[in-house]
Amino acid sequence: MSRVTEEPTVTRCASEGVSWLEAGRPGLTELHATAAPSSTLDLSPVEQARQAYLALTRWASERGAIIVAERVFCTLAHANAIAAARSECCLPGAGSWPVTYLEGGPVIGEGLAGVQITAVANAATRPVKTAEGIEGVRVTIGGMDLLYLAGMTIRDAGEGLAEATYGMFHEASTALDALGAGYADVVRTWIYLRDILSWYDEFNEGRTRFYRGLVPPHADHPWPPASTGIEVSPQGDAWGAMDLLAVTGPGRSETTIEAIQSPAQRSPEVYGSCFSRASVLEFGGVATMYVSGTASIDLAGQSVYLDDLEAQTEFTLANVEALLMSKGMSRSSFLPSTLFVKPGCDPARARAVVENWDPLAAQGIWVKADVCRGDLLFEVDGVSAVAC
Repeated sequence: MSRVTEEPTVTRCASEGVSWLEAGRPGLTELHATAAPSSTLDLSPVEQARQAYLALTRWASERGAIIVAERVFCTLAHANAIAAARSECCLPGAGSWPVTYLEGGPVIGEGLAGVQITAVANAATRPVKTAEGIEGVRVTIGGMDLLYLAGMTIRDAGEGLAEATYGMFHEASTALDALGAGYADVVRTWIYLRDILSWYDEFNEGRTRFYRGLVPPHADHPWPPASTGIEVSPQGDAWGAMDLLAVTGPGRSETTIEAIQSPAQRSPEVYGSCFSRASVLEFGGVATMYVSGTASIDLAGQSVYLDDLEAQTEFTLANVEALLMSKGMSRSSFLPSTLFVKPGCDPARARAVVENWDPLAAQGIWVKADVCRGDLLFEVDGVSAVAC
């Protein structure tokens, strides 16, 4: 059971197939976890799912964890079988939060790459749903609300993908307004795009137009939000899907929220991509850093170490470490959520580099996916925290 703490604490752990970062504050325990099957070659997709979800069920039960966000990276042809195995495992509270299934197959074989979880303990939560069908969970602590939403999508109705992208962000803004927040309250987005290399410029055009058209955000909020944008296809005929975290409510004045630009990389806005390298949410004596999707891009905005997977992985991790160090954090506080390797590359070469950098970091979810540029071979995102 996650303990109620009088003093802020941060721990990073791995046990029985689950890796997690736990931040304890007075009145709230925050948990970020990943679970991946031990093998994607020797086990069927159903057995992979049972293994991962049984481990998550034990983990959540032992900590009194209330899950508020869940993303399943898998070969979507097996999504129904994975969902059935998930149901058999009886995750505590299952059905009270949305689940996002994504075409993010394992780097070797097929089936389940892994499950990404955000959870809380010792806090008040309730499901939310807008009239348009956008679902999520509201976590309330000290008059502040953390809103986790899922299900916004990019659908091309013939007006073009840039306009459809704009429409997804407008959909998110409408959902937030209905829940007493606004898009300027968004701290982090997770964006998954079908066939990213064929239309990433159009995606950026739609996103940038939406962001620049907003009323200037609150002075105490990051702008633009941290983000991941990667080729991981959503279910159905959508071109893209988005999950997000927003912070709102009168208690927000007790928080510090900061957009971070990396000392090792230029702002993505310089080359037309509107997001921050990371965002930091600080309250209750703990600062949590949400690290955006990070790849082998240098201070000039150029992809570097072309055609060299090991060197790109090393450079990416150095970029992550520069972000962490800018806020007094270290690699030992960083939990990768997803590690993406371009199809056709040998994932074992990237994994060896990550294991040498930090063995626990290599236990994140390894996904086969194209990055936003054709010459990028590796990307990682994740979360870090420190008591302050």
